[in-house]
Amino acid sequence: MKKSSGLLIAAGILVVGVGGCIVGRQLYQDFQSKQTYEEIETTYVTDSGDAWYDAMTVDFAGLKQTNSDVIGWLYLDGSDVISYPILQGEDDSEYLHKDLLGQELKAGSIFLESGNASDFSDYHTIIYGHNMRDGSMFGSLKKYHSEEGFYEEHPYFTVFTPSAAYHYEIFGYEDVSATDQVYTIGYGPGEAYSDFLGYLKSKSYLDSGVDVSDEDRVITLSTCSTSGRRFVVHGVLKDTHVY
Repeated sequence: MKKSSGLLIAAGILVVGVGGCIVGRQLYQDFQSKQTYEEIETTYVTDSGDAWYDAMTVDFAGLKQTNSDVIGWLYLDGSDVISYPILQGEDDSEYLHKDLLGQELKAGSIFLESGNASDFSDYHTIIYGHNMRDGSMFGSLKKYHSEEGFYEEHPYFTVFTPSAAYHYEIFGYEDVSATDQVYTIGYGPGEAYSDFLGYLKSKSYLDSGVDVSDEDRVITLSTCSTSGRRFVVHGVLKDTHVY
């Protein structure tokens, strides 16, 4: 096992307001970022069928022509608040403040931990996103803890890739420190991974009753918490559909 190279990056996933013209510039960048990703979704994503794996059709060929670092699309089922391309850079600072088009923006991108496999085959995978004040990017994750009924309405998220769709059921969420062991990757089946999963469930604000074993693959979504710590949401892979 190893600590993710994005551990310090995780500490930077936050929203800072200063004052005066700085705040005005940040608000404009927030608007610009939201508009950019809405245009990307309109251009490259179309609604499809009713099945979870058919909820949308993503033009990955077009996305990769725009940016070859696109590896997937993250969608919070039954919601329009999280629907974004997933990028993976050479390191975890590359897309911290850069969008899919290469523009320097505070909101950055939704991006995969650089130490994780780009095909989502690792037993523990981490995806990072900023906690934006307007609720964009991972700004809505906090609703799992702060908004009654949000978990019941949105217990699943899906990762779409060019070759398959992966369906994850959320089994926990909590605030953690930037040095928490949740930012450890490199697990395989066995006692260490089983202990890690037990730790995640024991820390969770939610007693979901969702079974997770050391044979399962888990994704952690990570953003900044309003408490000054990090807020993480864990999902376990429940189904795979190959296209």
